[in-house]
Amino acid sequence: MSPTMNADARRFVIVPLLALAVVVALLLVFHVTVLDMVRVWNESETYTHGYVILPISLWLMWRERVAIVRAGFRPGWLAFPLIGASGFVWLLGDMAGASIGTHLGLVGMLAGCIWAVIGTPAARVAWFPLVFLVFMVPAGDFLLPTLMAHTADFTVAALRLTGIPVYREGLVFVIPSGQWSVVEACSGLRYLIASIMVGALFAYLSYRSWWRRALFLLASVLVPLLANWLRAYMIVMLGHVSGNKLAVGADHLIYGWVFFGVVMFALFWVGGWWREDAADPPRESIDWSGVTVARSGLVQAAVAALVVAALWLPLRSALEQGGEVSVALKAPAPAAGWTQDASPVSGWIPNYGGMRGSQQVSYSKDGEAVTLYVAYYAHQTAGYELVQWSNQLLNEAQRKATQLPSLRGGSLPFAQGTRAVTEIGFQSDMNQQAWYWYWLDGTPTTSEPRAKLDLALKRLSLRDDDSAAVFIITRGGPVARAAAEAFVRDHGSAIDAMLQQARVRD
Repeated sequence: MSPTMNADARRFVIVPLLALAVVVALLLVFHVTVLDMVRVWNESETYTHGYVILPISLWLMWRERVAIVRAGFRPGWLAFPLIGASGFVWLLGDMAGASIGTHLGLVGMLAGCIWAVIGTPAARVAWFPLVFLVFMVPAGDFLLPTLMAHTADFTVAALRLTGIPVYREGLVFVIPSGQWSVVEACSGLRYLIASIMVGALFAYLSYRSWWRRALFLLASVLVPLLANWLRAYMIVMLGHVSGNKLAVGADHLIYGWVFFGVVMFALFWVGGWWREDAADPPRESIDWSGVTVARSGLVQAAVAALVVAALWLPLRSALEQGGEVSVALKAPAPAAGWTQDASPVSGWIPNYGGMRGSQQVSYSKDGEAVTLYVAYYAHQTAGYELVQWSNQLLNEAQRKATQLPSLRGGSLPFAQGTRAVTEIGFQSDMNQQAWYWYWLDGTPTTSEPRAKLDLALKRLSLRDDDSAAVFIITRGGPVARAAAEAFVRDHGSAIDAMLQQARVRD
């Protein structure tokens, strides 16, 4: 290498050093979000792949280094809308207490800052390594109920087609040889996320045409779903034909992973028939004398990108609500024909925490008892939010002792008209039924995403974020719904009034 080329090569060194410095600085500035993301990687086997995403992305950029360097390096000012939008997503996620928002926002800012440093032409070459960073975000748990329901649907249908009689209730079904249930591990979420991540990488490395990449990525979604359904059916059949000697203990998971591994191997083997990577042009050495590196502009872009990203932190602090809030929940007076009872319908109440106030009171009429449980939230911050991961219907001991309750949409007749509610079906000997809805400062809803968005918008606009979860709990049985309907018809307006008057304004 000639002295001139050495000098040109040294000019280029500033680019990876600047990009690395920006990445490290951004991760330090948003270290709380980084630690939260790492915590999820540690606690959930579904997302442990998060550790390898950044190294793989860097390797992919190194693999394309010749094309990236040839594109030249100049400030990527077009990246700033992405950085700003990602910062806003991070702020929304933080305001709503939604980790997926903060995680996705951080990854978007990370990709945007790298783009700003290397420039738009180079980023266009490195588009996939930058997009691949999105797999760092631990997202997908919201799919669990849907995936579990579809797995149960397919398994029951396949058993009946096989000639085996099935009695199903929610996610639990009974066949002549025993009882089975679809739990979170049976949802196939791990298979699906792993398949999409590896499938996207395989499609990028193996194909050049967009339609082949899209088709293989679609196969990476559909095949693991079908494979998981077949896996669930085969495990039940193994247990059935073996008299519950096989596929009922640890081998249950072993058979599942072995079957999934075989299916995934077949997917990539078939996908390999249409590989296009052999058409890659030969990788030539870099002519450093022809590489453009706008060093001063790159430094300015790096500093500007970090400033735009970091500005969201003081804005978040400015929007933080401080101080204490007093809540006084006064139980509705019994309507005509109802009496107030001291004892609840059952020992169960939802496993909620972080509320500013709560109320549990029971009523009875004509021998039927109903318990009203309300959890009230205000000045919501981390750990004190209406919708958060730790707020569950069952506590840990109850989850071990029973199956997950099934949730389905429904309605109850209030005096002003029917109101949408979520009906809880307990799949165990817990002899009760329940209905619940969220109250968002006067607006009822059953949607958790809407509750999260409502919280974010109110915190951004510095408005009160009062909200509550309202549960109607009855004993199980054919008259349970009638008792719940009669109770809300007679007390619905009083419940709303109790919520409206609960907040003691400062």
